[in-house]
Amino acid sequence: MKIFCRMRRTAAFLAVIFVVSLFWGIMPVQAKQKETVDAKMSRKSVTADAFEKFSLRLKSTHEAENYWVSIRKHVGDADEYYYDARVDEKRGGKFDFVFYEGGTFTITISVETYENEEWNYYYDSCEVEINNIGPVKRRFALLVGTSMKVELERAEFISLEEQSSYTYDDYYGYYDDYEEDDYEEDDDYEEDEDYYGGDGSTQYSGTAIVREGKPVITIEGDTINGVTRGSSYLNITYRTDAGDVKTESLAVDVTDPEFTKYGEYMLAGDYYYPNISGKSEYSEYVLESSNEDILEPHGYYYAVKDAGKCKLTITVDGRVFTEKVEVYAPKISQELVLLKKKKSTQITVSGLPDDITPSFSSGNRKVAAVTQDGTIKGKSIGSTWVIVQCGDFVSFLCSVTVSDGGTGMKAAQCALSHVGALYSQDLRMRDGYFDCSSLVWRSYREAGLALAGEKSYAPTAAGLAQKLEKDGKAIAYEYIEPDQLQPGDLIFYSSGSNDRYLKIDHVAMYFGACFADPYMYGGNTGAIVHATSPSVGISYYDYYIPGCIVMICRP
Repeated sequence: MKIFCRMRRTAAFLAVIFVVSLFWGIMPVQAKQKETVDAKMSRKSVTADAFEKFSLRLKSTHEAENYWVSIRKHVGDADEYYYDARVDEKRGGKFDFVFYEGGTFTITISVETYENEEWNYYYDSCEVEINNIGPVKRRFALLVGTSMKVELERAEFISLEEQSSYTYDDYYGYYDDYEEDDYEEDDDYEEDEDYYGGDGSTQYSGTAIVREGKPVITIEGDTINGVTRGSSYLNITYRTDAGDVKTESLAVDVTDPEFTKYGEYMLAGDYYYPNISGKSEYSEYVLESSNEDILEPHGYYYAVKDAGKCKLTITVDGRVFTEKVEVYAPKISQELVLLKKKKSTQITVSGLPDDITPSFSSGNRKVAAVTQDGTIKGKSIGSTWVIVQCGDFVSFLCSVTVSDGGTGMKAAQCALSHVGALYSQDLRMRDGYFDCSSLVWRSYREAGLALAGEKSYAPTAAGLAQKLEKDGKAIAYEYIEPDQLQPGDLIFYSSGSNDRYLKIDHVAMYFGACFADPYMYGGNTGAIVHATSPSVGISYYDYYIPGCIVMICRP
């Protein structure tokens, strides 16, 4: 019996296997879908020698209309576009590259496609490390009166000769020194025929004007001496370690830099580019500061960070300049003012130089007047601005809202006083912490109103909206213009999906008018106070997700 049962189970199992096999046999076999490759470089990294050819290909399943190549060279912490490599385009997104100097580069190849009546671009990049052969520098600046030996890598010096040169005074100023007729007859000038191509194009390997008796450089073996401010192009011949003899061009600018001191007050938050004349695009800068918390060097400029005095040291092609500077960081005491009609407040400016006195003017004296000590008086309900002009140094704009007072205005002022407090849902009812709904609820409680009837604990934003709407406090269910709002109005937002009332997930309080720049940008954008991570802050009502507004209430 046991043997029979075992055989029956085996037969049943084989039958199942047969049926499954038959089923899969008659099912259509689905072809494996070809994976779409938007853009993929044939290699992600390349190491090559200068003058050595290498190839890269951008692979894509999209039909190409065009290919584009960009090369960036890594220079310190920055990148800059590089144009001196030879790039030969082959078929199918393949390119041959030759670099003539060492360094680290990023090559990006893009494919341009036209699909579904749209132009699209797909791209990928490759990191390239080029080992230099030949001159360490091929374009450089040399200070007048100094010398420099041409350095080579993996090569032996053979010869150096000047191809052509010009002085900057001649090249840029000869029309000032000579009348046109005199210039044509002047034997001291000659035209370098290599400078102009036969088709009228400019040949960059040469120059146009040379004045006899004023050499830009002199050459002694492999050493270049800077004589007169100008530019010179040279041919250098060398033998590589592999035994190849090569000749290539060098460009040298002889510089005579001069520094003009700033001589005025500096403003924190600005950028300061030292005023250097007599330099060239190849000049080397070294910027130093005695206090980087005040002025911090960044390549060719200083970031002006904070008030104080410091000494700047600026080295250009080895010539050193110094300057003592004083930085000011003026501040206005209030940028948003909310006033009750017939009441006054004063705004002040701190951190100005002693010889600068601010002046005040109102955009609309019928709404708010201002005296020359900065006292603003509310005249009628509305909004305007006060401009504070501090000579030619700096100006400030203060937005002014005049209200009829009431609990809403007091709540808005309370909310503003909490700007900077930390955001936390877990600690929302503790001093110094808020979330969005506890901010508006606690601000109204400070103003004397138990918002939505809750006296001890702030409801959620959705709970507040539901109760306020039930009490008839809703005034809109979508965005309305800021001029229709009053201080203390609550704006409810729904920017996602949840199971709460109207899917509300945020609430903010309208504070008052905000004019970013009335002369350039026009009217009132409105200011809201709200709690979002990481802290309580101020945002533009116009710009903070207006399409997500689902209710506005006036408690």
